[in-house]
Amino acid sequence: MKLARSAVASLVLAVALFFGWVAVTSYLFDQSFFAPGRFANATEAALASPTVRTSIANAITMDAYGNTGAFSKSAADQVNTALQAALLNKAVQQEFATAMNHAQQHIIGQYPGSVTFGGPVLADAVAENLLAVNPQLSTLISQQGASLQVSIPGTTLPDLGKLYRNIGAIEKYALLLAIGLAVVALLIAPRRSTVLTQIGIWLVVMSFMEALIFWIAPTVIIPLTNASWAPVVSQVLRAIGGPAISTYAALLIGGGVFVVLGRVFRRV
Repeated sequence: MKLARSAVASLVLAVALFFGWVAVTSYLFDQSFFAPGRFANATEAALASPTVRTSIANAITMDAYGNTGAFSKSAADQVNTALQAALLNKAVQQEFATAMNHAQQHIIGQYPGSVTFGGPVLADAVAENLLAVNPQLSTLISQQGASLQVSIPGTTLPDLGKLYRNIGAIEKYALLLAIGLAVVALLIAPRRSTVLTQIGIWLVVMSFMEALIFWIAPTVIIPLTNASWAPVVSQVLRAIGGPAISTYAALLIGGGVFVVLGRVFRRV
């Protein structure tokens, strides 16, 4: 009988921990990817990075001029340098923030159109930076401002609109199921100390798993891909995932508390 109770308790706890993972992950998505305006608010921090500015400038230079052969290598380099400087312009940064906001809206199913960054505002800033270096090129850039743009990679991501609309309910019911089933496991288990210890270990593991998904992957793994937009994606994801650090800490501390409780109950 004791063995059967232990087996049933383990099964119920496993299901409870699964729903706990769903609840925590849903909460972190809700606080990062799905938080309105979070992408736009992250752009200032992203554009403060020289690596990000270089990445964007390279993408725009290649997209606008690299495939046409209309400019010499030296002219393309001048445009690239002017682009990097233009990305520090407040008006340009606002344009980039708008583009990133559209990218986020595309992901959550609220913006069906294509997402681009650039155009007249960026062209004017680039032309101004080129004026003292190459007046002829500056005039040309100003006149052809519409071509000075690039598509934001967010448009290639899947539409997560259905998930976005239901994330609150998923988080709520998954949490209730996790707590309810964990209580059932505690009531069934012949040794509650074992259940408490397992919950504690799960919370500690979850802390590192969620940190891997929402922090370590953007910080370490994505930059290693060497994709053209990798530095931009990395900086933006790190910025939007910042508030989740408190969640990792809470999971880690909570796990430690449950492990201690497990040891206390074992001695009682």
